[in-house]
Amino acid sequence: MHARRFRYLGALALAGVWIAGAAPAQTVKLGTRARSARTGTMSVTAKPQGSGHLLTIRAGNADAAALFGEIASKAGVRILMPRTLRGVVTASFDDEPLDNALRVSAASAGLTVRKVYLPKETAATATADTVAALSAALSNVAANATVVDVTSGRSVVLAFSNTAPKVDAGLSAVYYVFPTPRTGVKTSDSGSTDEAVANASAALSGLPTQQKLQAVRDLQRQMFESMTDEERQQMRPQGGPGMGGPPPDGFGGPPPDGFGGPPPQ
Repeated sequence: MHARRFRYLGALALAGVWIAGAAPAQTVKLGTRARSARTGTMSVTAKPQGSGHLLTIRAGNADAAALFGEIASKAGVRILMPRTLRGVVTASFDDEPLDNALRVSAASAGLTVRKVYLPKETAATATADTVAALSAALSNVAANATVVDVTSGRSVVLAFSNTAPKVDAGLSAVYYVFPTPRTGVKTSDSGSTDEAVANASAALSGLPTQQKLQAVRDLQRQMFESMTDEERQQMRPQGGPGMGGPPPDGFGGPPPDGFGGPPPQ
């Protein structure tokens, strides 16, 4: 009886081997999908100067998150970003102060940098979500607003200024990098037009000539696309060719009249 059972089981085992040999071979790989290889090159050098750092950066289509991570490591600062941050940085400059280096690098990838001062013990453990909520005050809160917690009675007054704050020795800076708001978002800080122009100029200054010209064209197009019909109509009397109608000449082609020549009188 037992011998018959063993012969029966042996036959099943041999049949299983034969079926497995007849079936096409399959390979199953377990684990997460491999991340696509990042392209681009970058190098970051930081040297101390006073209480800060001067940065020398060479970045060609560098992954933005990786570049800012490298800057944080070399300069010894905290730079926080959303997990979904995307963008590539192309920039080249020597011995730029940290804040300006971050701003120019971020702008080339369509990103914005905010600097948040926190007590040192808080800065060391702050998360991107926490700093994002604080930095949003510049965009989403009315100037000099007072926020009151009805439950506890605590309140905070948000005072806006165009001057650099005096930083207490007990505070530490945390940088937050995020995608630049596109349309329908106005900053509460009543920054001047001169400041906006200066920021754009600084962002373009580190680019080679051809990339600079292309960036100007791209900026024109984005500005045009972000305007409402009313704003386009308001721009028409100010002499902008095509403002209020189709995009001005020079989008994707040669720059409009005035670019490359002397500034208007």
